[in-house]
Amino acid sequence: MARKKISEEEKKEHARAYHYAHKEERNLISLAGLYLWKYGITYEEKKAILEMQGGRCDICKRDLREAPANYIHLDHNHSTGNVRGVLCARCNMRLSAYEKNTPELFRAYLERYDDLARRDNDRPSDDEGRDSASQI
Repeated sequence: MARKKISEEEKKEHARAYHYAHKEERNLISLAGLYLWKYGITYEEKKAILEMQGGRCDICKRDLREAPANYIHLDHNHSTGNVRGVLCARCNMRLSAYEKNTPELFRAYLERYDDLARRDNDRPSDDEGRDSASQI
């Protein structure tokens, strides 16, 4: 049995319909790749950070659970690359504009994560901890 020959226009229409039907899936795959490439975390880890923040922007506390993906931003330190938290688009834009000349709201946020980073760097590694524990 011979296959029906499909015209170029039918192929294009089929591709457009498939593309439209799977738009959300493609967007999530693109986001997952972006988070891994740019920030070194998975999409699931980003969702976990947002859940640890109660589903809210880490600065203004705006609810982000129903927000579109392009409104939810992963904040990171541009010097170290460390992820600080999940922000709404408004706070992320303001933070990037004011990072060098920080008003109080942003200063408290930045200091909190700088303190956490310093504490993490001051902790002994697992190997150091085991060596000191075995000497007791």
